[in-house]
Amino acid sequence: MKCDDVSENNVFVVFVDRQYYGDKIAIYFSWLGYYTYMLFPAAFVGFIVFLYGLVTLFTDVPRYVL
Repeated sequence: MKCDDVSENNVFVVFVDRQYYGDKIAIYFSWLGYYTYMLFPAAFVGFIVFLYGLVTLFTDVPRYVL
């Protein structure tokens, strides 16, 4: 779907999608956008932990050998 006056406002985009696709599809895409937005903080923390693991990989001394 192409709309010439689509702005950055997500409410307008959901409104246009709702008119075109219907309520159920608009709610699904709205939820999907929110879910993706909320995954960014978790991904950032995971990336920091990954970098910490890479930095300390070769300085780690195992205490017990199984």
